[in-house]
Amino acid sequence: MTKFDIMRPALLQLSDERNAYLIDLVSLANSQVLDQVLTELFTNEKTICIGFSFKSDMDVFAKHLPKMNFYKYMRNFIDAQTYYSKVFVAGQ
Repeated sequence: MTKFDIMRPALLQLSDERNAYLIDLVSLANSQVLDQVLTELFTNEKTICIGFSFKSDMDVFAKHLPKMNFYKYMRNFIDAQTYYSKVFVAGQ
């Protein structure tokens, strides 16, 4: 991808110990019900969000999902990119 690519969030993956869910953000971009459910999920103290370089995803959510707010409430967040460079050494 380049800085000229038009990125639009299409899928959101959620999972727990047993199940994984793919949410179609193209079809459900204006769903208030989905936004409510995701907001409740992300404000739950037991929820842990793991992403990779997620700041850019948050920017894309803000740009392309203006009617949604769920992404503003991700409290317990781990950005795996922070740890990736500590585990992976370039060229090895």
